[in-house]
Amino acid sequence: MNDVSGHGLVRVPFPDPRRVTIGTPVYGLAHATVVTGGEGMTDAHRAVLNRLEKESVSIRLVKIHRDKLSFVIDADAVAPAKKALQELGYDYTIQEGMATVSVEALEMWERWGIMSHIAECLLNAGVQVYHTGDSHDSVVCLIRESDVERALESLSVIAQGEQEPPAKCDIKPWLRHKIKVLKFGGTSVDTPEKRKIAANKVIAAREEGYRPVVVVSAMGRGPRGDKPGDPYATDTLKEVLMQVDPDIRPEPREMDLMMACGEIISTAVMAHTLKSMGRTAVALTGGQAGIVTTCEFGNAAITYIEPQRLAELVEKDVIPVVCGFQGVSEAGDSWDRSHGHGPVPHGEITTLGRGGSDTTAAALGAALSRVTTEPVIVEIYTDVDGVMTADPRDLAEGQKPYKLDVVTYEEISEMAHLGAKVVHPRAVRIAMEFGVPLWVKSTTSDNPGTRAVKADERRAQERPWMMGVARTANVVWVEFAFDDPAVKERGALEIYRLLGEAGINLYLITSGENSIGFAIKHEKLATARDVLSGRVIPVGSGQNCEAVYVVGLDEGSPGYQAQLRALQRIWDKTRIHVVHGRLVHNCGMVSVIAQNTREVSGLMARMMRCLSEAGIRVLQTADSEYSISTLIHEEAEDTGRRAVQALHKEFEKEFQRNLQAV
Repeated sequence: MNDVSGHGLVRVPFPDPRRVTIGTPVYGLAHATVVTGGEGMTDAHRAVLNRLEKESVSIRLVKIHRDKLSFVIDADAVAPAKKALQELGYDYTIQEGMATVSVEALEMWERWGIMSHIAECLLNAGVQVYHTGDSHDSVVCLIRESDVERALESLSVIAQGEQEPPAKCDIKPWLRHKIKVLKFGGTSVDTPEKRKIAANKVIAAREEGYRPVVVVSAMGRGPRGDKPGDPYATDTLKEVLMQVDPDIRPEPREMDLMMACGEIISTAVMAHTLKSMGRTAVALTGGQAGIVTTCEFGNAAITYIEPQRLAELVEKDVIPVVCGFQGVSEAGDSWDRSHGHGPVPHGEITTLGRGGSDTTAAALGAALSRVTTEPVIVEIYTDVDGVMTADPRDLAEGQKPYKLDVVTYEEISEMAHLGAKVVHPRAVRIAMEFGVPLWVKSTTSDNPGTRAVKADERRAQERPWMMGVARTANVVWVEFAFDDPAVKERGALEIYRLLGEAGINLYLITSGENSIGFAIKHEKLATARDVLSGRVIPVGSGQNCEAVYVVGLDEGSPGYQAQLRALQRIWDKTRIHVVHGRLVHNCGMVSVIAQNTREVSGLMARMMRCLSEAGIRVLQTADSEYSISTLIHEEAEDTGRRAVQALHKEFEKEFQRNLQAV
């Protein structure tokens, strides 16, 4: 047996998931704007998309404005695009000599304030933004080609730069064992019967020649509507703390201590279950397993892992059962020096945010892959047989989803960001960067599940074009109109800044000549009202305030009305303008995940036809290399499900290729 303790301090560093980089500019583009009239995706909009499809014109960054449709095309598609638009008879403009610059980050939609930083940099550099687009990992701005260098220079202050790739970590492996990390979610360990099923999966892995490492989530689920939560679920524990005094928000440190308890309980119970079945197991907290994080309570990032203790247990054929969702900050990190607390000798308990147990499993697999010469794989166990083309609960009676046998890391990450409850994107990114094979399997079946691999590792016959349909609900569409396009950029910057400071994330961002629009989660609407309604935006510089804009998000709000009356008493009314905020409640996002969506002419038109025939109203769109998303108005409770059903039926033939119905 190797003397594991003789290898000294080993640290496996992890790239910061919050790092920001600037993408490579794309030149040779054109910006088209078509005056169609109407709001939302109208018959006129669909006519434009259908006509462009007939001319085989590929479009990207499609955006719907109040009376216009705008999009970006390649320069060599300008002639056929003009032909199509002229035949339709709509007024249009096409600006050539355009380029895109992009800001990229792993969790762009979760990074509040990033849009205000981008807007401020470009505005201060004198770069006009003609069009915007966003996805879960980037914000794209369309500008003139002549402005690209200035734009890149101004945006460089945002970029934090790439860290050294993990593969270059200089660690000499000493273990000679295959390792399998098995992660079980809360619903896989919430009863004694389910825990025994999970334990049998662990035992089977050992009998296959792997040394197993187990990661578990808190047992069960939190409160859902009127139904109480399971007693040890994370959200249930959180609710206990919140109910002490609804008027006093708990300190983030205490909240993390409370939320970490669920995994600790689950780990102890699971380890004891394995012992009762004749196996040697030991329960470990995240910190005891060597997981070191940033000191950001509620959403910490893994900085590095010291895998020696896990490696020693693996070498001794002891099964480590590790708490998911948590770690410990570095010794010396202080949670709040304003309270008089000095450096913490052993670090603070931190939690990794939603999906943190997936992240724990992938990170442990990555760290262990650096200390063994044999393969390491990670298996994420859920209540379905793998990654599906749609959530079975969203499909109609008689409709069946298809299981994806092999997906790329990029595809599964896209699906997760767009609402498919598969694997957390941070876990996918870690597995991809460390080259660790990732599987999604069912706890209750022996189905081989879905394997995530690098794009170049997938055989041609395993490459389906259409991957699936996903949705998210409870979204609000917000749109602001300015009466003077000259001040729109400054006003938009102020709105982005205020929302960013309030921790509100923006989705499906659009920018027109005199308007901006975006979606926010419904749970953030009250905060958005508080920070925006009645806000005054001065126009001018220094002491020369030429006019002011009063933001009206819901005109009847007391803050807006009071601010407007006060200004009207002391200012010339002609110098007081109102930025009207229009809200569309009860929205959701439905997305199609596919290969090379921007290279397939007609895909957007096909989606719009399908949704129109199903009676679904589309308010906005967004597209990336792997997906096309639509913001829909969920006028009835089942609207979102009907949209998924319609799109899944539309692409049934594509799903049938290389996929297996379940």
